[in-house]
Amino acid sequence: MNNYAVRRLLQAIPLLFVISLILFFLMNSIGDPLASLTNMPRRPSSEQITQARRRLGLDQPIYMQYVYWLVGNDWTTIDADGDGDREEGVRGQRRGILRGDLGVSLVTQQPVEERIIDRLGNTMILMFPAFVLILVVSFALGIVSAVRQYTLLDDILTTIAFLFYSMPIFLISLGMILLFAVAFRNWGLPHLPIAGMGRPGDARTLGTLLPYMIMPMLSLALVSAAAYMRYVRASVLEVINQDFVRTARSKGISGRRILFVHVLRNAALPLVTVIGLDLPFLLGGAIVTESVFAWPGMGMLFMESLDRADYPVLMAMLMMLAVFVVLSQFITDLLYSVVDPRVRLG
Repeated sequence: MNNYAVRRLLQAIPLLFVISLILFFLMNSIGDPLASLTNMPRRPSSEQITQARRRLGLDQPIYMQYVYWLVGNDWTTIDADGDGDREEGVRGQRRGILRGDLGVSLVTQQPVEERIIDRLGNTMILMFPAFVLILVVSFALGIVSAVRQYTLLDDILTTIAFLFYSMPIFLISLGMILLFAVAFRNWGLPHLPIAGMGRPGDARTLGTLLPYMIMPMLSLALVSAAAYMRYVRASVLEVINQDFVRTARSKGISGRRILFVHVLRNAALPLVTVIGLDLPFLLGGAIVTESVFAWPGMGMLFMESLDRADYPVLMAMLMMLAVFVVLSQFITDLLYSVVDPRVRLG
């Protein structure tokens, strides 16, 4: 087990290097990161833009920009005009991502880690309860659907699952707004707020957040729970017809014990893979849902940074997601041997 863990962690290093290389070249092809300066009310001069480009190292070849982003640089001064005088502040200095420096946002001039931390908490407030709701609903309905196979209840649950799984999430989100915000208000019923996380000046408590969380949380849960329910149903049906289950029944073991002790443990193995793949994306936020409901989380930050070509923020977010994907897959492999003792990691 220890050798396997060490080998997997060592394999992750070149993998993350290749991912970072591809992402960096892609991010630098989306547009000029200094183009947003030309749209400011007080448009900077061409000399100021040139100086900003030098300070950020954007005048260097792209492969050198990648090296500076990865390992940093030691620039503090440079002879910008070639007259032999070293001009202070023309080039910036950074340590590189390998030394813990994620860079500075090109839009707000804030450290990237501050921008991410500000939004990460908002994303977790929404995504964690949504994920718990997804697991509870999908496992409960998936088990019921499998146990009641080919009954009217199974047909109804399967139809509803296919319906929500086939609908785009923005359509579900807009439908939530139309029903719970617009229609409820027109009918004189208590209605939900459409966007944001609360009123300006309100203290952030569960009571103030909950009305704003309901619609985006349900939008996320309906789509994902429908997909998970199908996985649960298929896995349970595959295991429930195995010989060892029939043997357990013949020994007089109760149906509930067979289901929760024998069936679910064996059916959980493929579900561990699916859940392990989805967990890292909780940190990335839900781009569409957060955009529809103006929820100021990681998804909104990604869209704002992409729109303004703020590639230091984009690179930090994407690399953070890549690291968590690799780690979650590593943890998922370790959990295999816990869920199913027949699996041995070598």
